[in-house]
Amino acid sequence: MKSLRAVFFVHGLITLAGAFRVDRVSHRDPSAVGITTERSDYLLVYLVAAAELAVAMLSFGAIRISDWAARRHQTPGTNR
Repeated sequence: MKSLRAVFFVHGLITLAGAFRVDRVSHRDPSAVGITTERSDYLLVYLVAAAELAVAMLSFGAIRISDWAARRHQTPGTNR
């Protein structure tokens, strides 16, 4: 169960970093190759960043759910 928690945690961190990258740094990508964009052109970028943030939060929430499931199936009087 600990390896599953670790996978969820690492996935949440990577997805959170991806959401931050998409949201904060995406305005530099088109300008690097000479494309000019208006502020309103970034609606899709913000929607993708919000989706990545939601997936990160689901990963962190899955840690809590896996802990709850492990406690629920634990044999009384043991640490298994």
